[in-house]
Amino acid sequence: MLLIGFLAGVISKAFVKFLFLFLFLFIGCDSLKKESADCPYEVASEEYWNNIVAHIEQLKSCKEASKTAYSCSLGGLGDRDIFGAARQVCEKYFLEKADADLKLKYEKSLEKCLKKYENEQGSVFISVRSSCMLNRAVKMTKDLNKF
Repeated sequence: MLLIGFLAGVISKAFVKFLFLFLFLFIGCDSLKKESADCPYEVASEEYWNNIVAHIEQLKSCKEASKTAYSCSLGGLGDRDIFGAARQVCEKYFLEKADADLKLKYEKSLEKCLKKYENEQGSVFISVRSSCMLNRAVKMTKDLNKF
């Protein structure tokens, strides 16, 4: 009986992960196709990731940077750099001027993203974690009306 309970727990966790990945990859891919139409670079280009990161670093607003990052993300390892560049653009608008309490709040929100996906493996989860961290920076920027 304990074995059945254990297997049910393992199967349900595995099923939830599978379902998440299925929804992200198959349903999310349709939205990625729509979004990627707004990406200023072709996916097949040799320097795709470097070009996008350099482009994002030159943008003047968190809104532009996050929109470009989401439209150019592909759901893999390279998204870490794209989302990271966009997050840095957003942070420029609030982090330098933030008091210690606000900085602590922001750091804790980033830690939640890291903690939430720390035991997950694969490039999809690296993308999801990086996206989560960008979302926190965008939210902070919006909360301070600097979007």
